[in-house]
Amino acid sequence: MKTPATFEELLSLAPQKVKDLIEGLKDLRERPDYHPEENAYEHVKIVTDRLITTGDPDLIMAGLFHDIAKKITAKTNEKTGWPTSPGHDDLGASIALEHSTFVESIGANVSNVQEICQYHMRIKQMSQIKKQAKLQKLLDLPTYSKLEIFTRADNMLEEF
Repeated sequence: MKTPATFEELLSLAPQKVKDLIEGLKDLRERPDYHPEENAYEHVKIVTDRLITTGDPDLIMAGLFHDIAKKITAKTNEKTGWPTSPGHDDLGASIALEHSTFVESIGANVSNVQEICQYHMRIKQMSQIKKQAKLQKLLDLPTYSKLEIFTRADNMLEEF
């Protein structure tokens, strides 16, 4: 199958469970200082559309799955009053694996997609990691170069 040209085209090919989880993100408004977009659905759409421009199937599928579990893991942060979604990264990776046939249908490697999903939050904290071994573990990831691209696409405060 050829690479979808838009987020909407990719989503139309997705299994119903994936569509439902993505659709559910329309009800999740996140912290506007990190996410000025209207809701988590719009965020995933923007990130995925940005990554479609790379032509890299791993990045495209990671865009779709990276925040897919945010609504189901969301709870209110007592300090800010905004939702936080601990564990959404690992759960998103599990959901990608659960739908490996779909992930692979556009030429993506499900292991790479999982790794990008699992580490997309940790990579943003690299400058704060003090232990060299933990930092080296991130730098040694097989998908590190893809994670760098992904992180730029995931940043809503800068142009991609």
